[in-house]
Amino acid sequence: MENLATIRDVVYRGDYCAKIDMCDAYFAINIAEDNRNYLAFYWNGSTYRFTCLPFGLATAPYVYTKLMRVVVTHLRARGMRLINYLDDWIFFSENASACEREVTYAAHFFESLGMRINYSKSVMSPTQRIEFLGMEIDTVCGDFIVPGNKLLRVQQEASALIRSRKAPARDLAAFLGRVNFVSIASPLSVFRARRLQREVAKMTSPSDNSTFDRAVCINEDLATDLAWFRDCLQDHARYPFIRCSPDISISTDASKQGWGAVCCGKGTGGRWSREESLRHINILELQAAFFGLKSFGSGWRDINVLLELDNTTAIAYLKRCGGTTNETLSELAKDIWDWCTERRIRLLPTHRPGIENFEADRESRSFGREISEWSLNSQVAEKMFAYYGRPSVDLFASRLNHKLPSYFSLNPDPGATKVDAFAQSWWGTFGFAFPPFALVGRVIRKAIRDRSSIIIVAPLWRSQYWFPLLLRHAESLPVRLESKKSPLLVDPSGGVHPLMKQKNFILLAWKISPRSGQRADAISRLPPLCWPVGLKTLDDSTLLH
Repeated sequence: MENLATIRDVVYRGDYCAKIDMCDAYFAINIAEDNRNYLAFYWNGSTYRFTCLPFGLATAPYVYTKLMRVVVTHLRARGMRLINYLDDWIFFSENASACEREVTYAAHFFESLGMRINYSKSVMSPTQRIEFLGMEIDTVCGDFIVPGNKLLRVQQEASALIRSRKAPARDLAAFLGRVNFVSIASPLSVFRARRLQREVAKMTSPSDNSTFDRAVCINEDLATDLAWFRDCLQDHARYPFIRCSPDISISTDASKQGWGAVCCGKGTGGRWSREESLRHINILELQAAFFGLKSFGSGWRDINVLLELDNTTAIAYLKRCGGTTNETLSELAKDIWDWCTERRIRLLPTHRPGIENFEADRESRSFGREISEWSLNSQVAEKMFAYYGRPSVDLFASRLNHKLPSYFSLNPDPGATKVDAFAQSWWGTFGFAFPPFALVGRVIRKAIRDRSSIIIVAPLWRSQYWFPLLLRHAESLPVRLESKKSPLLVDPSGGVHPLMKQKNFILLAWKISPRSGQRADAISRLPPLCWPVGLKTLDDSTLLH
């Protein structure tokens, strides 16, 4: 049966439209004499038989729709673009004159068949904004719009449910029915209704109507969702219906080891934390999609994005705006939709067979780029920041090991502020740098060139070419970093850095600045050959307050 969803494949932007509403539509369908006995009822001593198709008969909509297909076929054979839902007809054309001509022909044709038109509810004059099946259609913008009266009713019912604190499941079910209707113009409302759906499902049984009289407590979570309908629905009461081609495509995949994403020929990915790797693969697949979008799409605005996954469950939760079976998947899908909505990104999830998704799959299993991705003990890092001051950005980090909210990553990363620290300007920045040891010299030169102050963590390797640079630009003596309760350096999987097993390995934190040639007096008084004797030590032996 055709409905509002059919409009997506019929209407073009800028179309003119008109509609015809039938009066007592079923009564135009005669019942054969031999079959009228099956549509009889007894009342007040007399037996009555329907001579036409009655309202209320379960099969009546099906019968009426099948008969109207003959009428639809005739009109569409004339090239008319139309949609028919029972007694409602809507016509579309590229210009006003053609639309008026077609709807006039259709009206005369209907009347010639004995069908009665309700002209008071019909719109015979072409327009570009019309209400059909209870939803406004704007062909200029290409949007579905929730009519004001229906929007107000949802808001009022949500407010009443919040005030009641406890309501029959039947009332919540009726409210959910209204939400389901407006969802075609407000997909976010479906996500906001999922908790209500789960609560009603727990309290009721479809086979026992009396269970809908049970009271449902409006707890804080349900009240928060209802408050969204009361306060925010008006800001999310329109949604595009015109199908469009994607502006960009991204494919993602997940394994139990990590996640991967590919966009415009560029790949990225990363490991899961130990806790994440224990989650169900469906959750990881959806999380991988979110990470991929955030990694490549932080700057995307007002575009259509084709998201390709090989996991059908993840796709279903995105397309259906969550679900009631798995709350974790539903909430994750909601987070993705919220992220896209904020950026006016229209997400087009689609299935890509696993055999074709080999690039994203490879990214989810290849971690050669993370060989040197070691993480500093977080408690030690906090003590270091308390000693030197808190930097504004972690210059060399990833999703799993960043020590500051803002960080730069080597590859596209879901939480990174920017990608590739060396490609960014550090001018005037107070940053934290824990780079691969082979890059220490390059980091120092970059900081001085960009006149930036940084805290840099590096080993006590006096023979390295960059060691004199540290001495030259250090503001004060470095501090020694140690960890007594847990490893000082670990990899993404929790493994301890092999250098930590060497007794003579010492890690220092320096604060350097662009004041070239102004070595602190304290450094000159304490020759490096004496170190680490005389240096202050920061460790995790005491808690920070």
